[in-house]
This record gives sequence, structure tokens and C-alpha cells, in this order.
Amino acid sequence: MLRSLALFVILCGTNAFLIQTPRVSPNFPHIESKLRAVPLELEGQLDPSASWEVKFILDGVEKVATVSEGDSLLESAEKLFDDVPSSCRNGVCTTCAARVVEGRDSTKLAVHGLGEPQIDAGFVCSCQCFPVGPGVTIELNKYDEVYETQYGQYEKSYG
Repeated sequence: MLRSLALFVILCGTNAFLIQTPRVSPNFPHIESKLRAVPLELEGQLDPSASWEVKFILDGVEKVATVSEGDSLLESAEKLFDDVPSSCRNGVCTTCAARVVEGRDSTKLAVHGLGEPQIDAGFVCSCQCFPVGPGVTIELNKYDEVYETQYGQYEKSYG
């Protein structure tokens, strides 16, 4: 007997983004592992057996955790803090925007929703950022700053 697998997706142009899987059938456990994968841009570049110490800062509260290269900084932050801002988990909405303040060279990015000026300023989508070396410190909850640098200038020109 086939059990149903419910998926919720958002259609954005020609791309569909997985939002959540409320229930994965026990008859098809392989489906769950295929749904949660590293971004295609980083496939084969991360070593999930390697782990790094990362310092997370959310609204002034600092916590340190050991993070696998296979886990995004957002996923790891959600294990430490109760209310980490996030939405699409695909690097499009920038709700999970953060700033890498130390260890920028020790991260790998799969960037979708940020422009070059934001990336150059150290901003990342934490859902698309993975630790690949030591010394990473990341400030979470930077959506407002990213929005301002990316779109705020245009809003001011209409005011």
C-alpha cells in the first residue's frame, strides 16, 4: 500500500523550492535523504565528516558549536537558538541573512539572493553558507541591513 507524501513548494519563476515535508513515509526512507541535500553548487565540495567550531551571535547572545561541513550555518544556529529568522531555505528571500565577521575564507557559499556588494561586505544567506575551516564567527538576524543595502536606496529615491 502506498502512503502519501505531502510536499509544500513555492513556485518562483521556473524553479520550485521545497518548503517543508510534514510527513515522510516509513516505507520510503530514501526520499527524505534526497529532499535534504547540499546546494547543487556545492555538491562534492563539502566533507560531512569534517567539523569546525563556529561562534554564532544572535541579538547580542554568543554561543559556540561544533558544526559539520554538511550542515548549513542556519541549521546549526537553529539547534542553538529558539527563534532564528528564516523562510525559504534556498537563498532567495534573504530572511536568514547573516554577516560572517571572522573566518570568511573558512566558509563556502551557494549564493542566490545576494548581490556582489552584499557579499563583499560579508553578508551571506545562512541557509546557503557552510563552514569548511576554523575561526568562523557569524552574526545572525541581518535581514534589515541586507534589505537596506540591496533595495533601500531605491525606496528612498521614490520618497
